Amino acid sequence: MSEKGNTTRKANALVIGVVFAGLLGTSVIASASMAAALASANLWAVPTHSRISDGHLQLLKLLFHLDSAGQIEEIRVTLDGGSMVVFEANGDVTLIQPPFVMVDGSTKFVDSDGYAISKALGQFNIAIDKTGLSPGLHTAEVEVVTSTGTLTDTAYFVLRP
Repeated sequence: MSEKGNTTRKANALVIGVVFAGLLGTSVIASASMAAALASANLWAVPTHSRISDGHLQLLKLLFHLDSAGQIEEIRVTLDGGSMVVFEANGDVTLIQPPFVMVDGSTKFVDSDGYAISKALGQFNIAIDKTGLSPGLHTAEVEVVTSTGTLTDTAYFVLRP
């Protein structure tokens, strides 16, 4: 009977150890992925391949997460290293050069205690008039400039004749 009790205790300890290790591992993975996701900027083109004659707009979608208290100074999107659109966190455009035609979106502060702003989520759609662009690969770069640093990302899209 005592050998059976010993085996049961060992089995219970093993199960508790495995469950604890699993919970700890899940917690570490969730914390790491959450930290990585909080300070990031993601820019992508919709669609990534299209014909110039198929509609007249190319869309860029921007999603960014800020994890620290820092004022958003401006957001800049540059197309092919030349044309630029610059806008504020509320979506107000301060500079727009062709072929950019429109910016729509906003920034939401997700963790504000009324005294300090810490975490923010920004979602924007940027429209480009693709009829003035040449066929081929185009590069769009975003810079989310804050008082604590700059987040960047790059998106690509291909226009066919």
